[in-house]
Amino acid sequence: MAEEENESQTEETPSEDAGAASEPEAKAAPAEQVDPAKAAARAEMRTLKAARNAAIEARDAVQLKRTRRKIRQAKRKLRAISAAAS
Repeated sequence: MAEEENESQTEETPSEDAGAASEPEAKAAPAEQVDPAKAAARAEMRTLKAARNAAIEARDAVQLKRTRRKIRQAKRKLRAISAAAS
């Protein structure tokens, strides 16, 4: 009897998965066009953060300070771009 229950449970599992797969998935809203300047600023931020992490690993205080200042400038630039777009 226990074997029959296990078989019925395993038989139900694929049908549940198949039913879930056949349901239409909710689509996300269309993405807005990203400003190329904003995308470039974000790419610059990623590069600067990598440089900051490298300076931390190397224990280079001078380079770390320079990189943190550049990150701050890049953040301000990104905020200005976002404000101008609004």
